[in-house]
Amino acid sequence: MKEKRLYYGTGIVNIAIAVFMMFIFYKNAATDFTIRDSYVDNYLHRTLFRHLAEQVTATSVSFAMVCLAVAVILTIISFIFRNCRNYLVAYRLLYAGVVTDIATFIVFVLTNIFVGNCRIESGLWY
Repeated sequence: MKEKRLYYGTGIVNIAIAVFMMFIFYKNAATDFTIRDSYVDNYLHRTLFRHLAEQVTATSVSFAMVCLAVAVILTIISFIFRNCRNYLVAYRLLYAGVVTDIATFIVFVLTNIFVGNCRIESGLWY
């Protein structure tokens, strides 16, 4: 009984985190990505890298939303397999959903730190 509660608790927490992150990413995608404090004086340099930063941020948000939707679907399918008593497939699907959530967050953060707004817009990307 304790194992069943742990399994469903992990799945519900995974779905809750994925939905919460999708909400945050949706709000993030709706904002306007503009250069706030640019230290780059050259107009062409500034506009080129601002466009690149906007594209990277928009693409990474879209990619993260798709990956989180896949994680939610994997977790829901794992609940279905658990109820059908196909435990091995259910556990693999649940862990795949959890790993997808973690990997999505890491890829999103690393993309935006190294390629996106944080480095390019502040002029510290070199």
